[in-house]
Amino acid sequence: MACVKQAVVRHLPAIDSTEGKDEVAVLCDKLCDDIRDGLLQAIDKACPGQPAYILGGIQINGPTEGPELLAIRHFELRAPDGTLTDKMAALERALDLQVNGFN
Repeated sequence: MACVKQAVVRHLPAIDSTEGKDEVAVLCDKLCDDIRDGLLQAIDKACPGQPAYILGGIQINGPTEGPELLAIRHFELRAPDGTLTDKMAALERALDLQVNGFN
């Protein structure tokens, strides 16, 4: 529980300054960014020089009998040199093709 409190407390100023926005949504965005940063650091440490695709988002819990949803926040390719390339547009195109029955 201490880790959760620590993760939330550092974002309180940003949450307090959100006029007209959902504070829970702002906190979820901030925590998602923290997790992404930690994941990139872990990849650099555990797999230096290896390419990796990184897909991140926020899980949205649905009704008990309903589906769980994923609000995708980013989809990136981490190159062997550590640079990141945004692949979100390619993912959106692929998902659109699947939704529209082309794939």
